[in-house]
Amino acid sequence: MEQTEVIEKNQNELMNSLAEFQNQCPNCLKPSSTSMNMMEIPFFKKIVITCSACDSCGLKSSSIKYGGGISAKGVQYTLKIRNLSDLNREIIISENATLEIPEIDFYMNSGSLGGKFTTLEGILRNAITQLRETCPFSFTGDEYSRKKAILMEDFLDKLELIQNGKMLDVTVILDDPSGKSYLQNLYAPDDDPSMNVDYYDRDYNQNEILGLNDIKTEDTA
Repeated sequence: MEQTEVIEKNQNELMNSLAEFQNQCPNCLKPSSTSMNMMEIPFFKKIVITCSACDSCGLKSSSIKYGGGISAKGVQYTLKIRNLSDLNREIIISENATLEIPEIDFYMNSGSLGGKFTTLEGILRNAITQLRETCPFSFTGDEYSRKKAILMEDFLDKLELIQNGKMLDVTVILDDPSGKSYLQNLYAPDDDPSMNVDYYDRDYNQNEILGLNDIKTEDTA
């Protein structure tokens, strides 16, 4: 069993089931099942994970709700990937977070991978799959398209090397103005020598995007 699968199994064991019910699949309109589970992340907060699965068409989806809502400060995690254990760190990416690997010019906008609770290896795997599925360039198209397809393939090859632990000493930056994202500290409650965690005051534009300029928030982190 792969390490990612072991961690996902441990996550499932920590969950407390809140509800399970039947609803209609948004894809094929046939009956599908949905479950809600509560999980407490050590040194973070409680979350509620909602998972839906349709046996008819195979559609699967999940979403995360956070206890306490938006924090008073944003958060930025900066991790140096030094060994395979760093890829097995648990990660939560909210819909407001961005993910960056400067060494290969990798940048995922907010909303691209939102609502995920997995490992760092798992989130990179999801990003690779998503980029392959949405790439608009083709090796069989015109010269411009072929050149872009080659560049994209080279980029994805580098991302796969990082995902597989074959390219180390790269930096992962997880930035979330809402403070709802999380990257596991392997040494908690002590400081992690491979990771910096910085909490910052949001600017006006960030508060505007989060819909906070007209309301007062309290720190619920």
